[in-house]
Amino acid sequence: FPNVEEERLAPLIGYLEFCLKQIVANNELGGIMELLNGQFLMPAPGGDPIRNPDVLPTGRNMHALDPSAIPTTAAVEVSAGGGGEGVGEG
Repeated sequence: FPNVEEERLAPLIGYLEFCLKQIVANNELGGIMELLNGQFLMPAPGGDPIRNPDVLPTGRNMHALDPSAIPTTAAVEVSAGGGGEGVGEG
């Protein structure tokens, strides 16, 4: 990127270095050995490391459920009172 100032690339380079360290920290075999020995394997989100860097490093008990995408109890309570208004009413 010859036309981009180096300090503007610093956050990107830092993130890429973080990702590389996490990928190199591959714990696939270690995670399998923990499971085979009956030990608890910490859960971790699965998916794309670009969208969610928390998927790295690998080798943990991967799940596809994103807790941040599930409505909270407060959100469900607020939505319960507003269902009758809108389309078709009136």
